[in-house]
Order: sequence, then C-alpha cells, then structure tokens
Amino acid sequence: MDWQIILSPNTPGSINMTEDWRLFQDFEKGSTFPVLRIYTWQPKCITFGYSQKPEMFPDLLKCQKEGWDIVKRPTGGGIVFHDRDEVTYAVIMPKNGDWRQSYRRISETIIAGLRRLGIKAEIRNAKSVIKREPENKLLGSLLWSRDVKSQAPFTQLCFSNLNGYEITYKGEKLIGQAQRLGRKGLLQQGTIKTGLLEKKITFEDLSRALIESFQERGDLTVGWQIP
Repeated sequence: MDWQIILSPNTPGSINMTEDWRLFQDFEKGSTFPVLRIYTWQPKCITFGYSQKPEMFPDLLKCQKEGWDIVKRPTGGGIVFHDRDEVTYAVIMPKNGDWRQSYRRISETIIAGLRRLGIKAEIRNAKSVIKREPENKLLGSLLWSRDVKSQAPFTQLCFSNLNGYEITYKGEKLIGQAQRLGRKGLLQQGTIKTGLLEKKITFEDLSRALIESFQERGDLTVGWQIP
C-alpha cells in the first residue's frame, strides 16, 4: 500500500489540527493515499476532544494568558497538553473490520517503532497502569470549577484518564490516542510523551523509527525521506 509521509516539526496547533482534518477529508473523497503524519507543537498548545465543550472550563482563558494555544481536535478523548517533550502522529488509513482491530494494529506498530530505539513500551490493561496527576496544575485546578464538579473532572484529562488498554512505559501511560471513523477510512491521532523517557529522543530519530516500523509490518511501501 502506498502511503504519504509528512513530517511537520514545530508547527502551530491550529495548523496541525486543520491539516489532519483536511488530509482525512481528502482520503474520504479518494483523492489521497493513506497518511502517516508526524509532528511537534510550537507554541505550546492545549487540545480538547471533539465531543468536549470549552465552555465547560470557564477559566480556560487563564491558560491562554500563560501562552497556551487552545485548539479542538477532530478526534475524541480528553484534554492534552502539547509542549516540547512530546511527538504526535496522525494515521489515516482504510477502515477494515472492527475499529478495535485497527486501533490495536496501529498501537502495535507504534510500539514496534519505539522498541527500535530501545524503548520497551507495552500495551497493558488500564487497571495495572499508574494513574498520573493532572499534567498541568493550572488546568487541574480549572477542572474543579463549579461547572464541572459533578462530571468526574480528572476524566477530562487524557493522561489522567485510563480506559481499556493503554500504551505504557514502566507502568505509566506513555501515549494518549483517539480515533475518528469515516465512511471509508479512519483517523487515529496519538501523542507520545517523550518527557517520560529516561533518554532524550530526537524528532528525527523517532520519526525514522516509526516509519521503518510501518514499513516493516507491511503497511507502508512508498519511498520516503527524512530531512
């Protein structure tokens, strides 16, 4: 299967989400190949899932005053803080069979890529994963505002909320993922918290490892280049 590979380091959040959504719509129309897009965020950004409503967090503007962009994702899931210590990927591919099969297949391919770099990530049942405190104290406090007290606030944060099976590193949730299904294809976005790792991994090295993993598992056959 021919794939389109896109590397977008240091890109504003609004462009990242707009580009993922555009590529997904193009795929639905049959006008593009499947896509593996890998990117980072500049400036720092907060994204929330498409089913979340920003008005639930009336003090979110405080985060903007601290220099955070705030953008809605085309996929579901909870709030994610995107900063320098992470890499995000978007996979757009045909929808084959049950969505859980595709979700797990992509997850296993990402894990295989991480293992190329000596990172022993694994899929674990959420019950055995260490539950983290909110990634940012400011937003953690916002979630306890009067408007969301009755809605299990920490479940609104992606990396503080554990569901089903999670990709972990040394017992902690390493990757937050969410999927959007279309008529023909799916969009799966995932954020790798590289700041949890014991060694520094560059964007270039991680991108290369992920691409090689997709290639090795037979999903990617198109030629590719890494700057």
